[in-house]
Amino acid sequence: MQAEQVQITDVTYNAMSQRFEALVTVRDAGAVRRYPCAVPAPITLPLRDAAGALRRQALRRARRGQSIGTRVVPAPAARRPSAPTPAHGLLRKSA
Repeated sequence: MQAEQVQITDVTYNAMSQRFEALVTVRDAGAVRRYPCAVPAPITLPLRDAAGALRRQALRRARRGQSIGTRVVPAPAARRPSAPTPAHGLLRKSA
């Protein structure tokens, strides 16, 4: 994989299993793959370190082609900024 983009969503700490958990999205080669990841760590681990471990776990799975728990969807095409909606002129202006 080259030039992959990684997005980590909703990092939580599961006190019962003592793990940081998150849904990690990997975008590469026109595909989007989502991996549910969990890394064992104490709650005192800085969030930056936990996020790095979650990212590494998702990239390892992507490189190995592990598809359990993943969903492949086409990457969305780039969108142009939209024109103002008709309701835009109806907004109340403050005095």
